[in-house]
Amino acid sequence: MIKIPWLSNKMLFGYARTIVAIGAMIAINGCVPEAKTLQRSCDQGNLADCQELGERLHNGNHVLRDNPRAAGLFEKACDGGIIEGCGSLGYFYERGIGVSADTARAVTLLEQACEGEYARSCRRLGGLYQEGAGVDTNLVLAAELFERACVGSDTLGCFHIGVALVNGQGISPDPTRAAAYLEQACNEEQDAGCIPLGNLYFDGNGVNQDVDRAIELYELACEGERGRACLTLGDIFASDSVVETDLERAVSFYDDACDEGERMACSKLGDFYLEGIEVDRDRGRAARLYSRACYGGYSKGCYQLALCYREGTGVGRDVRYAASLMRRACVGGYEEACEGG
Repeated sequence: MIKIPWLSNKMLFGYARTIVAIGAMIAINGCVPEAKTLQRSCDQGNLADCQELGERLHNGNHVLRDNPRAAGLFEKACDGGIIEGCGSLGYFYERGIGVSADTARAVTLLEQACEGEYARSCRRLGGLYQEGAGVDTNLVLAAELFERACVGSDTLGCFHIGVALVNGQGISPDPTRAAAYLEQACNEEQDAGCIPLGNLYFDGNGVNQDVDRAIELYELACEGERGRACLTLGDIFASDSVVETDLERAVSFYDDACDEGERMACSKLGDFYLEGIEVDRDRGRAARLYSRACYGGYSKGCYQLALCYREGTGVGRDVRYAASLMRRACVGGYEEACEGG
């Protein structure tokens, strides 16, 4: 790379911003060749290209993102019989993207798309019936819609019907069928499906128990930034109940889980730093981890942080703040805190 002495980083940053702005102006004025071609084709009545351009505008794919304009294109496509347009517009109305949120309108459009075999819309419609959003809660119908979506190759639909079969939500529990659906979801890079599938293998529920396979599935999910799977792996390796204890791996997995927002993992990682187990002792970091857990809603983290402030461990001693944290932990359901520690 050639260095120009008089060209400062600030100047380079300014030029970069100018280039981005010019690109945005080109995009917004429809001068990107592919976008212009799609718009011209859409204007001439090719509704599939209206749908394609709408998707590009929604995703910011070689054009400046413009959800209101995308919504108009989806509506045009839907009115002309492009079923994906109805599904996309239904999703927009469900989430309030580019239009004012209108769940009733979303349901109508998603039903239309689902009847047209647009699997993704069946799954989204199932979610609305599961949550009772804009419709009466109907877990039976939700399960049917999730299964229909999965049969239509929507892998998130496979995940949802798999979970429903594990928990018996709107359908009779059937862990063996659940495993088949979750395997499909996990194999298709829906790493959320790897977690409940791992649970089935861990417990031998509907499948032959296989802890190694369970760990492999949890690791896939953890690599996919699923914090719950990282936390589960931390717990597995911190204990000797099913595999040989490996505290170094436990620390690593708790660290990953904490980074992904699992506040219980932050608290457990704090314990390692407090005592210097497999890491250099760092009571200040332990207190910060407890604070992260506490203010993320994990009541035991508040309890541990209260002890730090009461004793001045890793933080300045503050008895009044410690008492406040202890009350917070108690209200949050950590019983030991109700006794004052």
